[in-house]
Amino acid sequence: MNTIKLLIIEPNKNLIKTFKAYFNNINYINLTITNDIKTGRNLIVYDTPNVLIINKNLDIDILSFLKKVFKFKNIPTLVTGDFSNDKELGVELVENGALEILSFNSPIFFDNQNLKKLEKKIYALSLIKLHKKNTVSQPSKNILNIPTKFNPNKIIAIGASTGGPVALKEIIKKLPLGMPPILITQHMPEFFTSSFASHLDTITPLTVIEAKDNILLEKNTVYIAPGDRHLEVKKIGNQLYTKLTLNEPVHFQRPSVEVLFYSVGKYCGKNAIGVILTGMGKDGAKGLLYMKNQGAYTIGQDKESSTVYGMPKAAYEIGAVKTQIPLSQIANYLVKLTRL
Repeated sequence: MNTIKLLIIEPNKNLIKTFKAYFNNINYINLTITNDIKTGRNLIVYDTPNVLIINKNLDIDILSFLKKVFKFKNIPTLVTGDFSNDKELGVELVENGALEILSFNSPIFFDNQNLKKLEKKIYALSLIKLHKKNTVSQPSKNILNIPTKFNPNKIIAIGASTGGPVALKEIIKKLPLGMPPILITQHMPEFFTSSFASHLDTITPLTVIEAKDNILLEKNTVYIAPGDRHLEVKKIGNQLYTKLTLNEPVHFQRPSVEVLFYSVGKYCGKNAIGVILTGMGKDGAKGLLYMKNQGAYTIGQDKESSTVYGMPKAAYEIGAVKTQIPLSQIANYLVKLTRL
């Protein structure tokens, strides 16, 4: 196993002691830890780590700081701190390059169990090879202004994880009015999904909401799975409704993409479109294959445009993906597949 250069910038002295005591005993992690942002900045520039963990409660504008870092350094980054009253900041951080947010309100959060979870997360982040990519829409024909009619029987299900907020923003902002219901499972803590939905709602003519239980699915509406709840569909008569559950996590995730895809495949069959986007692991791969086998059209994000080509790769390798395309083309595909 290769050694992981881990840099932690943390202002809390007790947490510094906790992290040192734990990570200095992990033989594949080379830990450097500081409570000084200037020292941390120099280490980022001159001794670039494989993984960066930084607490938002430093005497800096954390968003501006990380924007500058990501402009020059592609470092897998996890931001920690109490985000319970800072949900908008959390969304902005992941939209601007932070791969993970870990919210906690007390240093005692880091007991041995949570430190082991953090160690696994660090290892997973260290495997990510970030690269600069152009995910900005090209100034071609604006599909928002294309007059068209859409198939009222269609439904779209999208799953994403690491890098997903940026990818989803790129897709949603390009979709026109008239689109059929869109259900999205994005791996995200429960603190952030409501704010994430609200933010997406400002960039599209569609209505974007955090899904509630037992809501009738309607066109022009995007439903975001709430953190810590699986999002499914259910059928009552000839109409489709949301269903939220607290069933066990799948692939360690709740919400799980797998759960969404299986339910949409079951109730919507050939009227469904499944999309699997950037993310670590394989959540959603088998669910997308099930959708395909039920007659759904399935799309996978390609390697070049993915922040992490994990979930799309897992789906592609088992034959679940009918069409693999760059992120910049997915919105156009969804319009073509759903219009009459």
